[in-house]
Amino acid sequence: MSENLVAVIPAAGEGSRLWPTTEALAKELVPVGTTFPFVETLVDSLEAGADNVVVVINPEDKKQEMRKLVEDAGNRAARLERQGKKYRAEQYRLIERNQDRIFIIDQIDDQEKYGTIIPLQSAHRDQKTAAIFEDPNVITVFQFPDEYLRNTRSIAQQLIDAHEASFGIENEFSRDLGYSVLGLMEVDLGDISKYGAVDVTEIADSSLVRVENVYEKPDEWHKPPLVSVGGYVLTAEATEYVNKQEPNENSGEYVLADALASMARDGLVIATRFDGLRLDLGNEFELGIADVHQRSYGLDAKRYIPAALKILVKAAKDWGVDLDQDELGV
Repeated sequence: MSENLVAVIPAAGEGSRLWPTTEALAKELVPVGTTFPFVETLVDSLEAGADNVVVVINPEDKKQEMRKLVEDAGNRAARLERQGKKYRAEQYRLIERNQDRIFIIDQIDDQEKYGTIIPLQSAHRDQKTAAIFEDPNVITVFQFPDEYLRNTRSIAQQLIDAHEASFGIENEFSRDLGYSVLGLMEVDLGDISKYGAVDVTEIADSSLVRVENVYEKPDEWHKPPLVSVGGYVLTAEATEYVNKQEPNENSGEYVLADALASMARDGLVIATRFDGLRLDLGNEFELGIADVHQRSYGLDAKRYIPAALKILVKAAKDWGVDLDQDELGV
């Protein structure tokens, strides 16, 4: 494991797709079941072994609530303990124990530059956190808090494990520094334009794959529909690529996936497959499904899930949509 593992959580986005909920709440604090996406991402990073966590927000009052949540973690834990909610209380105790290693900083105020690269550059330049990234061996876990990813291991842990495993590759892909890593998932071909599509080749004697290129939201795709999800592990050499990245020619944004694509073309990126459930918490419908999924944990699934399906089927009929079992996938 790297001696300097830093998690960067981008949390400055407006959450416009969830309006009007995000008129009052930061999208990272919109409840999902019995928890918040921000808390889950923060805890995942700490449990995966991050030495420091940098949360990048904007100065709005609703975003400052994340700072207050970290500062008040001990009181929240005590309240949950009194209520008998042991698991949630333990999460806040973990945050409380690591408060001095959690940095909540404001994103660079640059009206002409926006996109997923900006939170990473903000972490590198802020006076409270810049020194962390001066280590030539620093490893960064960049994890999106608006994705609901469920498996037996967190996406942060899977990405870190893949980076560690990359040191054991003993063929023409062997590298002393290891590789940057992205999470990989297969989707329906018709949905490929919603994601960063990833072109890969197999690595002999390894469950990992080599990333040849990344294409941001392509209109057409004629290869296996593999997309980037969850976040990235970035080696220190990624900084050079990030700093010289030009804005995306279609969106005008400074896109981290574009920097990863440049690294991939230079042979510096691998991917690990994520086989769990992935939902977009910026999508109102998928947020609702995530809420049901999270709340069903530990309940009588045989009773709870069919009841939820019946409600969805009734809703479809109310809107004049007839669904058969094949369309439902059950």
